[in-house]
Amino acid sequence: MSTAQLIPLVQTFVLSRQAAGLSPRTVEFYDAHLHAFLDALPPNPTVDHLNASAIEGYLAQRQQEVKPRSVHAAWRAIRAFCNWMQTRQEQFPEWTNPVPHITGPKLPRKKVPPIERDALDKLVKACKGHNFLDHRDKAIFLVLASSGLRASELLSLRQGDVNLNNGLVHIEQGKGGADRIAIVSRKARLALADYLGHLERRKPATPLWWSQRGPLTYSGLASMMRKRAEEADVPRPGAHAFRRRWATDMVPKLGTHVVQALGGWADVASMRPYVQLRPEDLLDAYESNMED
Repeated sequence: MSTAQLIPLVQTFVLSRQAAGLSPRTVEFYDAHLHAFLDALPPNPTVDHLNASAIEGYLAQRQQEVKPRSVHAAWRAIRAFCNWMQTRQEQFPEWTNPVPHITGPKLPRKKVPPIERDALDKLVKACKGHNFLDHRDKAIFLVLASSGLRASELLSLRQGDVNLNNGLVHIEQGKGGADRIAIVSRKARLALADYLGHLERRKPATPLWWSQRGPLTYSGLASMMRKRAEEADVPRPGAHAFRRRWATDMVPKLGTHVVQALGGWADVASMRPYVQLRPEDLLDAYESNMED
């Protein structure tokens, strides 16, 4: 029997994720899900409470409360913690990692569509003014649509990361902690130039995206998209809808491996759910690349 307390172990695990260089959002993901699990256990839980019965009971309860993706997220956090605990097995010789004995929750395979091209055009046209917010929001839409950036990557950009001459974008520590290069279109670069003209702080290390109260946050980005979607009378898109649009449009033109590298996917299999080619897309790609 082990009387080692779980709460300080979870805190150590979260700190280890931070020390490993994971993004703040990923660290927060582990912290939130693991503390929610701890709250479901008896007071002052010990390592002995970290067993298959407790984990399966918690996941079953969560299935009654939240969406399947949230249940799967909880499972991923608990699984990562258990596997980390296994690396310290000598401290808990009587504890056995329950993960191999648990069938994790299935994640439903639901294809989320890319933003429609017509909706993208309407969002851009909704930013028709010439003030700070109009120029900023137009630039954001065009950068997302032409680069395939994740929301976290977009928001972490500094002014010196984007080369307005050739469109190269330096992504520092994207998903997985790897640096890479993305590219934005000429149209996006022109919109960026209009937006940058409004900024007083023009230094390479200064954040690229600003609100009227400071650097733009994820909640600020989501709020902006909701407002612009209402103005344009289109469904509210998530940032990943632009990434799906980009991947779907670029694969026929650049090929899977180039798009994988530019988009920062670990492999082609990870990229595949983002590409949703319609018959007309396949026909256009075939005809544009075949000789008569």
